[in-house]
Amino acid sequence: MHLMLEYTTRAIVISDAIKLADDTPANVLTDDHLIEAASLKRTSLYDLAVRCGLDDPRGFVQRFIYYDRQVRA
Repeated sequence: MHLMLEYTTRAIVISDAIKLADDTPANVLTDDHLIEAASLKRTSLYDLAVRCGLDDPRGFVQRFIYYDRQVRA
């Protein structure tokens, strides 16, 4: 899943022939309801943010991805 976060800007989630989401990878992989519904796996970044008690785990993941892309460019 980390590769998806690094290299894509869009994720479409389909489960049982139904489109569940069309959003950024960070939003998809930090949505517990969507993760459960589509049998996806939470990322370790999101788990880290939750375990640290951050108020905005999704924002943490998004900022990490942004920073990582800038460093790799």
